[in-house]
Amino acid sequence: MPRSPVVWKPLLAGLLMALSGCVPLSMAPPPTPLAGAAQQEFGFQNDVVFPLQEAGAMLWYRRALKPNTELFVQGGALVGYGIFPYLGGGYRRYFLLPDADATGFGDSLSVGFEVSGGAAVWAQVGLPVSVRLGGLPVWLTSKPSLGVSNFGLVHVPAGISVRVTDGLQLHGMAGGWFLKDLSVKDQRLYSSVGASFPW
Repeated sequence: MPRSPVVWKPLLAGLLMALSGCVPLSMAPPPTPLAGAAQQEFGFQNDVVFPLQEAGAMLWYRRALKPNTELFVQGGALVGYGIFPYLGGGYRRYFLLPDADATGFGDSLSVGFEVSGGAAVWAQVGLPVSVRLGGLPVWLTSKPSLGVSNFGLVHVPAGISVRVTDGLQLHGMAGGWFLKDLSVKDQRLYSSVGASFPW
């Protein structure tokens, strides 16, 4: 194994940067089940914190293990008073999946449970929920969660996902992180837009 500082210094610096970095700001992948016969999906999104303090980008990938379970990985960075990268992953299980021919509210609802975490020492449990609007290719989404992060303990997002084609979905969301250091006065509000490509 090489012992040269030329090799180890950049590796150590990269590891320390990841461990001291940030956490995902918004809900990704979106809390909608994979589309139709798709078994995997790749996506990206851009985040902005209000008032304008930070902006960031995220890439994510998810894969179905069974019709009601998924694994995902995500990575990105926030840029503000520096560059703060993050890397993580999670497991999602749906307890209620929509009927493919859904027309009523109850038939178009999906509800699940999610556990995620990663470098920069963050972890959260969430409740991914989506409701399809009748027969339209449009879903209202949310994933309220509790966890440990440098943004806060409680995350409350709301969003919309639109299936443009079988291979393209667009996502928009807004949300907030609350109770950072158990303070009710410290919130982080954000909005995000993104796209994903299921196959």
